Amino acid sequence: MATLKIDREKAEELVGEVLELSEKLDKLSIKNKKKNLTAFWGISIDKEVVIKNEQVKTCLDSNPELKVIHKSTHSTLVYIGKKPDDPREAKYVPLEKKECTLTVDAFGYSENALALRVIKMTCLEEGKEMDVPSDAVQQHITVALKDGVPAKDSVETLLGAGTIVKFDALMILIGRITRYLY
Repeated sequence: MATLKIDREKAEELVGEVLELSEKLDKLSIKNKKKNLTAFWGISIDKEVVIKNEQVKTCLDSNPELKVIHKSTHSTLVYIGKKPDDPREAKYVPLEKKECTLTVDAFGYSENALALRVIKMTCLEEGKEMDVPSDAVQQHITVALKDGVPAKDSVETLLGAGTIVKFDALMILIGRITRYLY
């Protein structure tokens, strides 16, 4: 049997390297676990359909400080925020990837944001129309924001901090229930 001789200094150096690699591996493992945590559940929609609406387009043209959001356009159903095993997720899991219809009757705008007011959300479940559950105070779709304004503040335009404009006709949007991950 061969014997490997390592001096004490070299052994301490190797132990230090092993400990350092172990710490890095632990951090990487934690990061990977967090990547699969839910940020929120929402209904993804096509932004182009929204911004082609004449009333929305006119409002955006009149308020150049409002910038159309270029990330995913959606209506948030529930914000989870990286909490593992949040019981509120249970009602959305069976609905993931289901197509649904959103009925929009108005939009609200201010110097900070423009958001659509969603008055009804439905999807088909076993051939029957059912309401989509939501934890939102006011179901809405953030369309545009002033630089520096968080998207979650856009709902304020529909809750008294903005001007509400009723659409000439109801806007019907088709979307898909989506789990958004960090």
